[in-house]
Amino acid sequence: MNYARQRHKPEWYRSDDTKLYHSATSGSSPFNEWYEFDDRAEAVDHFADAIQIENFCWIGGEIFHIEDVDYDEVSEGFVRVKGMQPANLADVVQSISRF
Repeated sequence: MNYARQRHKPEWYRSDDTKLYHSATSGSSPFNEWYEFDDRAEAVDHFADAIQIENFCWIGGEIFHIEDVDYDEVSEGFVRVKGMQPANLADVVQSISRF
């Protein structure tokens, strides 16, 4: 994984077609964030501790939008709804960014 917090795109950003890239930017802010991951699993592991529980939840090694899951009062936890798709990582990045 590569990460940078800086005004402008780092040299390594989008330099390898086999990697996943995400960013959270606002003009030339010094708080722009740039991410490079080997694959989705690496990205999900990285964001697992940073997700905002009001927007996303962690179920079975994946991140889902909170509105796509059911809450089970018996187990006091979120339950994946059949056919539900994992959250878009761009949405996750935007939710944890300063912007």
